[in-house]
Amino acid sequence: MLVLAQSSIDISEDATVGEDQKHDRYWIRVLHRFHKGMKCGEYRSKHQVYSKWGKMNKKIMLFNDLYNYMKRQWKSGENNEVILKKALKVYQKENLKAFKFLEVWNFVKDNKKWQNSKTSYEHIDSGLKRSRTSESDHTTSDAHVQFDMNEDVSIPVSPPSRPMGRDKAKKQRQRQSVKFI
Repeated sequence: MLVLAQSSIDISEDATVGEDQKHDRYWIRVLHRFHKGMKCGEYRSKHQVYSKWGKMNKKIMLFNDLYNYMKRQWKSGENNEVILKKALKVYQKENLKAFKFLEVWNFVKDNKKWQNSKTSYEHIDSGLKRSRTSESDHTTSDAHVQFDMNEDVSIPVSPPSRPMGRDKAKKQRQRQSVKFI
């Protein structure tokens, strides 16, 4: 799996071609680099390599976003190792599986593509003021307003006023013109 990640990154960062290559050509080049790195001959198809990378990439980016979120929530005394352990725990809790691409993530995490990724945890740091707490269904707020968001408070609402009809407006204009005469 690490060879696949290395192949994909090497081909995407190729200075001569870079990102200016068509989808099929890119994956053919990744496939050749992958086979060269595995040293087992050509035993995978372009579709198999593409499919495997797509599944891996999705999970790696999800974990990476979680790790970056945890890193932004850094507390005094926490180092990267502690943050990584916390991120692995949260990932396992949310996905009901352990994160199995840690070696690949360690390789790709410093790549510029993964440093700026935002997927599932994008909403957490998007500036929203309200958030749900996991212990209850109460909504907490960073705003300086003191009221319970779950409490139903009836606010008196007046029905919308209808606009004046054509005939009524005409009579009103006639009355105003008579007053000025």
